[in-house]
Amino acid sequence: RGYSPFPFMNCKTMKTLFYIIFLLTILSSCGDIKVETKQDWGFINFKTEELYKKGMKLASENKQKESIVEFKKGLEIEPQNSILLSEIGNSYKALNMIHEAKEYYDKVLSSTHIYKPVYPNYANIMLTMNDNTNAIKYGKMGLEECESNADKANSAFSLSAGYYNIDSCEQAVKYFGEIKKLKNGKLNEYDIMLQNTINSKCKIIN
Repeated sequence: RGYSPFPFMNCKTMKTLFYIIFLLTILSSCGDIKVETKQDWGFINFKTEELYKKGMKLASENKQKESIVEFKKGLEIEPQNSILLSEIGNSYKALNMIHEAKEYYDKVLSSTHIYKPVYPNYANIMLTMNDNTNAIKYGKMGLEECESNADKANSAFSLSAGYYNIDSCEQAVKYFGEIKKLKNGKLNEYDIMLQNTINSKCKIIN
């Protein structure tokens, strides 16, 4: 979803800024887990898809608590549905409920079918939890495996901020360049904040 990459931001310092940006946790091994998208997999039950659509509509209206109720009704029919699990995580993320969001993203990542857009969102959560290693790990997975430019740009943002936090200017600048490329140079306010912060240390982004 198109939420701000700073869902939990109350930033008084630039360092805090980057610890409030991303979502992701450790998976000991992705191994041979099959990764599928909604188009590849879809819903088994028609009623589940209807509940999903209702939940998405509510989420688009910023009625996150109500959307969670509908998504969870869908889970009663299809308990392992990665799309529903991911969207519940997204709704909790929008409510700034970090641990609840992580709980549902974890379920997606441990399921048989992984819904790819979970990667950049999980990278966001990991950065929020000061886990730059996993923010970078899942950011890379999102950049490589997600299909939409929005998801790829979100992943690149996670990578750039994560590398900045571990004092790797070269990599921070590299992945910021990916953001600019994926967005055709149309940066939002958060991208500009990241750019300015990197420039304060690295001074090499135009």
